[in-house]
Amino acid sequence: MKILFVSPYIYPDGGGVGRIVLNLAKEFSRKGHNVTVVASGKSNSTKMQDGFELITTKPDFLISNTPIKLNLFFTLDRLLKKGFDLVQAFTPVPFYADMAALAARKNNTPFFLSYNAFTFHRVDKRKNLLSTIYENSLKGIIMNQANKIIVYNSGLKESGFLSGFRKKLFFFSPGLDRKMFSKSNSGEKHLLFVGALSKPQKWKGFNYLLEAMKMVKSEFPETKLLVAGDGNLAEYYKNYSKELGLNGTVEFKGFLGEKELARAYNESFFLVLPSYADAELMPFVITEAFACGKPVVATKSGGIPYIVDDQKNGMLVDEKNPEKLAVAITYMLKDPAMRNKMGRNALQKAEGFSWGNAANEINEMYENELDRD
Repeated sequence: MKILFVSPYIYPDGGGVGRIVLNLAKEFSRKGHNVTVVASGKSNSTKMQDGFELITTKPDFLISNTPIKLNLFFTLDRLLKKGFDLVQAFTPVPFYADMAALAARKNNTPFFLSYNAFTFHRVDKRKNLLSTIYENSLKGIIMNQANKIIVYNSGLKESGFLSGFRKKLFFFSPGLDRKMFSKSNSGEKHLLFVGALSKPQKWKGFNYLLEAMKMVKSEFPETKLLVAGDGNLAEYYKNYSKELGLNGTVEFKGFLGEKELARAYNESFFLVLPSYADAELMPFVITEAFACGKPVVATKSGGIPYIVDDQKNGMLVDEKNPEKLAVAITYMLKDPAMRNKMGRNALQKAEGFSWGNAANEINEMYENELDRD
């Protein structure tokens, strides 16, 4: 098949969505498909990468974390005229998926939508108004057009936003690079946070983790928090950490490549994920931590409870609550035997995750849908 992926991001940009796009493109290329990916990038370029063609478009401007390329529709239209069997577009932010849907409609090309958000609602009132308007347009344009809406969290069955499209939903198993992320016998050296430190991702809740660490420090003064991530709020968080008296407790490492990140997981006691506002669908940092045999302390936000089993492979607490977060962290630190048991459960849960399996499931769905047409 000749497949066009259209995404606002591709790894190392875009967090979980960027990882999905990159790894699915690689897997479909390995299976012999002709794959082209169009995504935003730092420059306009075309190159071969990992067996697929990558076309990056430099945005004309950004709206929050949404890249906008004004001539994107025409770029996609010209590509589709070369003859593609299908288009798969990726959210969670708009525009790239919208332009892909319009171009696919014009060229009578089957269209699939990868829906990667538990909600489009935002904490900021102005952004939430724009998100509400977009949700209404998304229902009318993209989702009605899609042959299938591809998701990887079963919790979306309960989403009111998707209530009218449940017959179109297709669930695939979470992907994971098991060669990169696997358990080693590294010693436990720190707590770990992995995530963007930027304004559009304030919902990662890192400020609540810093406040919790002030409480944790009083009982475990030697325990350190390693922070893997960067962004335009990094300096703010560094200063806030100092204000809380966390000098020497919090270590900001910036963006870590996959090898460094895998080492950081293995050297951690556990991962901490303090997200809020239901913005998380199913964070890949959780599956990566699980694959390294590490439990997770996280909030009951978005899709997190659909992968973290409370008291089994991690602990779940209320969002925006540094006190409860601190209690869970200290509870885990006090009981290595329980923590190790949770780690074994986490490792067992990760055994079925692979990008190869994910691509096989989606490929079978593609073939069934195209045969039906």
